[in-house]
Amino acid sequence: MLGILFCLFLFVIVFPLWLLSFVLGKIAYKIAGKKGRNIAYFISLGIPFILFLGFVIYNIVEYYYIKNQVKNICKKEAGIFVYVTPEQWREENKDVLDILYPYSKDIDIILKDNDEEKYEEIQREKNKIKRYYDTFNYNGVVYSQFSILNRRIVSYQKIKELNYFTKQYTHLLVDIETNNILVKTIYVTSGIKNDFTSMTRWSDLKIYMNNIPNCYDIVHDSSKIYEEFSNPSLNKGIENDKQNID
Repeated sequence: MLGILFCLFLFVIVFPLWLLSFVLGKIAYKIAGKKGRNIAYFISLGIPFILFLGFVIYNIVEYYYIKNQVKNICKKEAGIFVYVTPEQWREENKDVLDILYPYSKDIDIILKDNDEEKYEEIQREKNKIKRYYDTFNYNGVVYSQFSILNRRIVSYQKIKELNYFTKQYTHLLVDIETNNILVKTIYVTSGIKNDFTSMTRWSDLKIYMNNIPNCYDIVHDSSKIYEEFSNPSLNKGIENDKQNID
């Protein structure tokens, strides 16, 4: 893959520059004669080198600028901010714990095979939440629905594109009955698309941007917290049922 990208770079960038400089050098040589030979050599060889050097320097500066930007955001802004712990929320909502099934593919499969009536009820609940709770307004900023954990807890997301290579994500875990924010998660991603078939610009070839450290790992830690807002006993029961089916 790297060999293909290098050949593409030579063909798209270096070769056209050299060809242009070569033509300009020939013109300078004809106009100035033998005295213009040095000028012709400089135009045909020096200009491509200077342009190439400028290209390399620009990309190095761009890489370290974005790396420093991501590092600062991860250090100063990113993190998991828990306003209400799962234990505290469950204690305050004991009356709904017995029906607080986690919405997931696992429970859909199990209930569809074992309790079709309950399965249909949950699907109606999910469709209702998708329709009526599709956005959440927080401090004047509209967040889009990202996922539905259960009949009371919904995750919302806002994506801020800092530049072509960097995006900042903010997730809000919300109790849709009280409109209280339970958990806020902020993290940053960096890099390019790994699908080269969907490339739309030269920047999509800068695969070295994928080496910039980011704080996406925060997502794994926040997911564990999110799961605790459903009834743990129901989660365990579902897992046992799934194992029995398998």
